[in-house]
Amino acid sequence: MTNNIINKIGIVICSPREIDIYKNLFKKLPDKKYNLLINDLSSSNFDKLKIIKITKYLKNICFLSSIYKKKKYSLILSTGEIDNYKVSIYSFFRFAYAITIGNLIECTILKKIFIKIFKKPLSAGGFNCNLGLPWYPERDLGVKTVKFPDGADVKLKIYPENIHKIVFDFFLYLTDYEGKKLQQKISKTKIKKITYLRYLNSKKNKFNFTLNFKNQKFDEKKKIIYWLPTYINTFGEKNKNIELWIPRLLFLRKFYNLIIRPHPRTLLEDPSFKKKLIFNNLIIDDKLNQENNILIQSSDIIFCDYGGSVFSSIFLKKPVILLNLSNNSTFVKSLNQIDSLDMIVRSNLINLDLTSNENKIYISVKKCLSKNYRNIIYKSKKKIF
Repeated sequence: MTNNIINKIGIVICSPREIDIYKNLFKKLPDKKYNLLINDLSSSNFDKLKIIKITKYLKNICFLSSIYKKKKYSLILSTGEIDNYKVSIYSFFRFAYAITIGNLIECTILKKIFIKIFKKPLSAGGFNCNLGLPWYPERDLGVKTVKFPDGADVKLKIYPENIHKIVFDFFLYLTDYEGKKLQQKISKTKIKKITYLRYLNSKKNKFNFTLNFKNQKFDEKKKIIYWLPTYINTFGEKNKNIELWIPRLLFLRKFYNLIIRPHPRTLLEDPSFKKKLIFNNLIIDDKLNQENNILIQSSDIIFCDYGGSVFSSIFLKKPVILLNLSNNSTFVKSLNQIDSLDMIVRSNLINLDLTSNENKIYISVKKCLSKNYRNIIYKSKKKIF
């Protein structure tokens, strides 16, 4: 077996944004000490396209198909977000239950009753259920496995997931919230807090917006709003966090450069969505190998809604405004049910609802630039990180 062990660190790359997540780690490691393991085991067209996009910007790459169940790395580093599914007899019956009985539960008062009694809706996700179950190949890839944080937007009620306790030997984490949850379920010797490696040395460079967006009507005289919407694929709500907010924010173009960077998965999965953004004359940032830390640091204001961008902005001490979806949104309800940290931190930050008029939005943006709000952001960073 020892002949089949590669004495290197294998860093699993699951999606384009993980290039940005790991980039400062790449810089610290000698080339001969690691390989980037690209997931090419999926049969979906979406994942194949994703792989082609990823490999353009990387060196030291190795494809999972060439080593899976053939060789092992001495250490595997992974976010656990490979996002592949394996179909089995159990998963098939689970899927059938979810789209029939489970969907009935989701659409009736039974969901609230079951959550109150069992702490779970017992719906298996309803129409959002996948035919297969999540697949974690890390155990077959490495002698030792380490869970690397892909962001701070953890779901506290289910963190760490039971499957992760089986798949990973060690856990790295970013926030004290995560640390407390990990200590309840895992030995202290197997967890370690790290800084946001993604954002080290973020102040050393300045992004040249004029050069990069010269063909998109960028105005050097205006301040910059950088909009980072998350990826939403909830049944019936896909991309609603962008589509519902576009008509409410377009007036800001008179006063600011409004740049939108959709989640990479949004455009990879639906390339035609870019046409809607172009139609509304938004400045679009869709480069896969973009360094988010430099863009966030170089912007004046950050717009986001849910997910890791909320914490990225706070960590970099940038004024952030959160664009809410309706409380009746299935996506929002699901985040509340699992105590998602990006819902918990909203109480101290500027939030805008879909009912906000232009005047309220304009005043909120002005307030966002105040010294008082900057102090709130600093305190939020200290509390979270």
